[in-house]
Amino acid sequence: MSRAVTARMPLSRVLVIGGGQVALLAAIALRRALPHTIVALADAPVAPHALADLAHTTLPSLGQFHARMGMDEATLIGRAAATHRLAIRYLGWPSEGAEWLLAYGAVSEGGVSIGAALAAEEYFAEPGDALDDPLSDLDPALRFDPALHLRGLRSLARHVGVAAGDADDGADLIIDTRAAQAGGSNWIDWSDRLPGRSIAAETCAPALSVIDTVTASEAGYRIASPGRAATRTLTIGYAQPTVDDVPLSQGRIAAGWVDRTVKVGDAAAVFEPLGWCNLHLAICQIELLLELLPGRDIVPLERAEYNRRWALLTDRVADFVAAHHLGRPGIVRSPGLDHTVAEFVRRGRIAYVEEDSIGPDLWRQLLGRVCPQHSPAPIAIARDDKVQASLTAAHRARAARALATASPYPAWLADRLKDCR
Repeated sequence: MSRAVTARMPLSRVLVIGGGQVALLAAIALRRALPHTIVALADAPVAPHALADLAHTTLPSLGQFHARMGMDEATLIGRAAATHRLAIRYLGWPSEGAEWLLAYGAVSEGGVSIGAALAAEEYFAEPGDALDDPLSDLDPALRFDPALHLRGLRSLARHVGVAAGDADDGADLIIDTRAAQAGGSNWIDWSDRLPGRSIAAETCAPALSVIDTVTASEAGYRIASPGRAATRTLTIGYAQPTVDDVPLSQGRIAAGWVDRTVKVGDAAAVFEPLGWCNLHLAICQIELLLELLPGRDIVPLERAEYNRRWALLTDRVADFVAAHHLGRPGIVRSPGLDHTVAEFVRRGRIAYVEEDSIGPDLWRQLLGRVCPQHSPAPIAIARDDKVQASLTAAHRARAARALATASPYPAWLADRLKDCR
């Protein structure tokens, strides 16, 4: 006997609440994915501790997400004063005290990074496509002027048909991006593993560089991010905030999706900007929601699966940020970070973790600095010394080839700007 299948009704109306870039990115993405659904945006103030909404940069994932939404790199360079970043430089960090780079893109077994090689010389080139092209190892991140970026996102939202909405309009699904407030039974505190307690932002004269710089001190650290419109700096303090500072209470909500409301970005998690992961996490949460979009009648099991994967994703990004602080006394490791560190110290490898959005090359570079006692990777131990030396020489030659085809970044950008006008 056959059983009739009842068609599931699609979402009729989705409401996104927020006044920053996370809300606009979510609204545009949902409108692209649901062309027959009304997607409305209800404006709301952006809190001063909303680091995803206020971010002027993040990991390379933003460029890929922008492209899928219909905003390519040329548009950002021409209209949002965008520049590229190949690496982050750390000065006086507790891990070793010496200067070191955390570079984007592929890193060889011997630690050779094309991105780091170009960044050290302030050179840049367009990433390549062919496997034998050393520039295919590049994966640059973008910086942008936040006000210009927001203007472009608003224009794109209008273009794709995002409507104006009210905070309570009976939508089937609500996406809330308003920054969370710490405390309460729904709050999971991260203060034992993330020491930042305050944040202060300022801008100064513009500059061009493919490197951001993190400078450590006993009191905290300062991140300087050069850009065409301004050099933006964030100072994170370890002591309780003064009157002029913004308090930073780090943690996440217990569940990202409750009833009809999904919390995304700063509404879901608040944490310090080491590694520029705040906007990256928001993008990953939007992508997870797109993957698990419900129908008009929300099935509890779907919501539970989203919350399970959302928690893994969010906690793993927090682990990456917390790993920067392993050299500081009194830092508590989560079980996930403890396992990652133990595997790296013992075997020199990055263990697979479900919903890890941070690439192994970034993990390997970071842990190689904050865990100087780590063992070599098993493959490096098993390989013949002559073969290993030959491979290392080949990687260095590949980096030299990349450098030979690149240009000083100011000259490269000047040429690119001619094409963006």
